[in-house]
Amino acid sequence: MQYKNLGKSGLKVSNVGLGTWVTFGAQVNDEMAEEILTLAYESGINFFDTAEVYASGRAEIVLGKILKKKNW
Repeated sequence: MQYKNLGKSGLKVSNVGLGTWVTFGAQVNDEMAEEILTLAYESGINFFDTAEVYASGRAEIVLGKILKKKNW
């Protein structure tokens, strides 16, 4: 995986990101979302796109629960 600096913050983010748009909290169940996120993370992806409007806010909740559970 290739990474780039996020501005001048020193934070390196993967060139490939995973979007949670309509899938997390709407089209896939929480267990499938965790499987998808785990595969992405294990592949080196550390950039996850979400917003409060994705699945009416549910995508952020699902993502947050998984990140907390995995202690990433």
